Amino acid sequence: MQMECCISNWRANCQRRSNRVALKSGRLARRGLPPDEVEKRLAAQMTQREKMERADRVLFNSGGMDVLREQTRRVWETLMEQQQKGGKHE
Repeated sequence: MQMECCISNWRANCQRRSNRVALKSGRLARRGLPPDEVEKRLAAQMTQREKMERADRVLFNSGGMDVLREQTRRVWETLMEQQQKGGKHE
């Protein structure tokens, strides 16, 4: 069974916005980018809301690993059922 055959464009919303920006800024800075380039790159990216609106599925992991595993299991089962029926993902 290949996961990539049926999963397209879903995202996991992992952290609060301020933490995400700080994490992204830190990663870019560690790569040696100057602060003005970091800001330009971050400004060019879609917002988390835009990413979520475009996603077919969104998983939230603010409830711990068990909740995330259950969400993932449900999404996987839904995608497998849709694939077996020959339908597209929703």
